[in-house]
Parts: sequence; structure tokens; C-alpha cells
Amino acid sequence: MQSRRMTEEEYQKRMAGLLDEIQKDSAEIVDDAEVFEKYRQAEFDLMIEYRLGADFSKEKWEQLRTIHDQMQQKMEVVRGQHAEGKLSQQQLLSQIQALSSQLQASYKKVLTEKEFVQLLGKGEQDVPFLDEADML
Repeated sequence: MQSRRMTEEEYQKRMAGLLDEIQKDSAEIVDDAEVFEKYRQAEFDLMIEYRLGADFSKEKWEQLRTIHDQMQQKMEVVRGQHAEGKLSQQQLLSQIQALSSQLQASYKKVLTEKEFVQLLGKGEQDVPFLDEADML
């Protein structure tokens, strides 16, 4: 049985109200980074609910969230290295592309083919920053 997934309109409406909801629920939190982290997690959960359905396997949902969180940590390291001048623009883009490929490969280990397509669409989701020749 296929679960009912929210419409694009429902998704957009919930996304639009997400920040207000997080700020209201986090009124006592003074740290902007903590509020941003709550927002990022809620945004990810909403995307999973929209693309895979509210009754999507909670076990797989948690696995995807763990993969996503680990990838966000890696991205922060790469962004920090770029901000510190340790990575050129080209190296940054190359790292982002590599992390994108890692993310997809990790998701494929958790999801069925159908679920993967529902989440990310058909075909490879390469970040179109670089040509193969640029990576050499």
C-alpha cells in the first residue's frame, strides 16, 4: 500500500511556516547556531516526509538522518578549510562534488531503487560544477 504523500502546495506551505515554528518552539534558546541546527533537522525531516511519505520506515528515516548529519559535518569542515584559505575555489567545488557522490552512495545502501528515485530523482545527481578534465 502506497502512503499518501503531501502535495507540492502542502509542502511549500509547511516549509514557509517552518522557521516560525522552530523559533516559537525555541524561544528560550539564545544560540543562533542551535536554532539553525533545529531548523536544518526539521527541514530534512519535512523533505523526507514530502518525498517518501509520512509512514516511511522510521528505521530507514533515522539512517538517512544519520547519513545527512555526517555529511553536513564533513561539509562544514570543507567550508571552513576554504574560508581559511586552505582550499582554492576549484578544490572546494571538487570536494563538494565528491561529498555529493558519497551521499548518494550512502543513501543507495539504505534505500530501494524506487525510494532512491522518489528522494533524489532519476539518474545520477552529480553536482554540475566540474568537468572530468577539471578534476585531473
